[in-house]
Amino acid sequence: VMDKNDHYYDNVLSLFGLGWHAERYRFGVQGELLPAWSERCQ
Repeated sequence: VMDKNDHYYDNVLSLFGLGWHAERYRFGVQGELLPAWSERCQ
């Protein structure tokens, strides 16, 4: 039974989507998560 007052998963999905839209990470060809902060400074 889902609790209608528990918006945890809605919030997490929203934050995940916003992070992707802001290009803070992307997905590789194998489905791996590639965060923007994993790249080295030049």
